[in-house]
Amino acid sequence: MKKYEIVQKKILDWIAAGDYSQGDRLPPILKIAEKLNISDQPVRKAIRELSKRGVIEAHKGRGLFITGVREYSRKILILSSINPDMNDNFFTNWYFRELYQGILDTAREMEVELRLHLLDRFEDANLILKAFHEENYVGIILIGNVPPDIVNVLMKHIDLFRFVAVSNEGAGLPVNSIGIDYEPGIMAVLDRIYELGHRNIGFLYGRNVSSMWSHLERFRIFVKFCQKKNIPLSSTVMLETGGDQLDGFRAANQILDMHPEVTVIFCGTDERAKGVLQALIDRKLTPGADISVAGFDNIPDSEKLNLASVQIPYRQLGEKTVKVLFSGIRSKAVQQSEKIVTELVFRSSLTSPRANH
Repeated sequence: MKKYEIVQKKILDWIAAGDYSQGDRLPPILKIAEKLNISDQPVRKAIRELSKRGVIEAHKGRGLFITGVREYSRKILILSSINPDMNDNFFTNWYFRELYQGILDTAREMEVELRLHLLDRFEDANLILKAFHEENYVGIILIGNVPPDIVNVLMKHIDLFRFVAVSNEGAGLPVNSIGIDYEPGIMAVLDRIYELGHRNIGFLYGRNVSSMWSHLERFRIFVKFCQKKNIPLSSTVMLETGGDQLDGFRAANQILDMHPEVTVIFCGTDERAKGVLQALIDRKLTPGADISVAGFDNIPDSEKLNLASVQIPYRQLGEKTVKVLFSGIRSKAVQQSEKIVTELVFRSSLTSPRANH
């Protein structure tokens, strides 16, 4: 970057960080030059360029005033490894669209401009960095598994408080993050199962429990619940399965054949639960009345199927993401973490066990 471009970026950074707001007066040119340890010529050129763009107005005898904060200092770059339009996984599509809609709604409300940049394996981090500076973005939202080599390059040249990671794990990054608190919702559905009188519980969890934090968390909370209620794990039926409807269908049939004492099946995803419901229907069993079923995610189909589930407020997650980003920019704080709480959605697939069980 040329010297005057560096000065431009610095002034926009001051505005974005809240050091200067609409109508505020900037220091004189010589003071800015002294502060940045640079000659006054690049500062003068930077002021001229920012004046052309409407960010600054110079008033003779009064000084330099900020006039275009909204247009030039509220631009966010979203870096995502997930393209819902190119992904054949229904849940990934639905999750991302809900999340992005929340981001979009809040950005519109806050008069923030967004740009979504979908990453690929051959991405050049330096081109992203160049765009960030030249197009005057003030912050970056990281969604999905953003390649570490890209993140490392960006974080060497951009203040860490300008990032927010939408991640349950925080992605191990030294930046602000926002994620999901799974425990309240899962504990609520398991407590309801217990209160209804169920003691023989089937649990279908993901095969990726060792590699995905969110699935490990569901498994951990289930075990914690059993310990809390003094339910021996030996009296539960825990099956590791895949994540789609057919996996749930097969696992349900295995439980029904080998463990007729089970009165409720809790599934780590609603997709698995849909398979369980189909297995019950095929056996002429009524979900809820004969065998209870509960899922996780509360996907759009869940209400139609009367499936009890755990609600993840993905749209709220998106709304909060934008606010967390700007809060970090204002305070210059890093490594702050916030969580969105899950909750039980109670429906008729979950009832008391039948007496003959």
